[in-house]
Amino acid sequence: MPKTDQHPLDEIAALPASLCSQLRLAMTIQTEPKGISTWVVIKIELVAIFCYDIGRMARYILPVEIEPLEEGGYLAICPVIQGCHAEGHTVSEAMDNVEDVARILLQLRMEDGLPLPEGLRQPEPDTVLHGELLLTVGVP
Repeated sequence: MPKTDQHPLDEIAALPASLCSQLRLAMTIQTEPKGISTWVVIKIELVAIFCYDIGRMARYILPVEIEPLEEGGYLAICPVIQGCHAEGHTVSEAMDNVEDVARILLQLRMEDGLPLPEGLRQPEPDTVLHGELLLTVGVP
């Protein structure tokens, strides 16, 4: 019968306090008897905790281009932010992933005191966003 022990490790890093985000490392050790010997499996996990002060956040409208990948899945690219791209199994997953990447890249620029990329637009209160939908429908 395997035996599992949880071993939380000390906090190893903290992201900016303005985001009250932190990283935590946790380790699981599992021992399992195998005949006359015992196998030890060590699993290490990195857990990220995020919380945001909505009152201190800015909103931006970002253009995103999505293209299918030959090997399957989709690639989402935000051309106004250098290096901002992400993959996903579905269009929705690629969009979610590129949103996370864009947020991180912009936060890093702000923390480093760098200007935001040109081409970012902040929405007006009555801004209407436009998009296109790729719809797959079965045919009889």
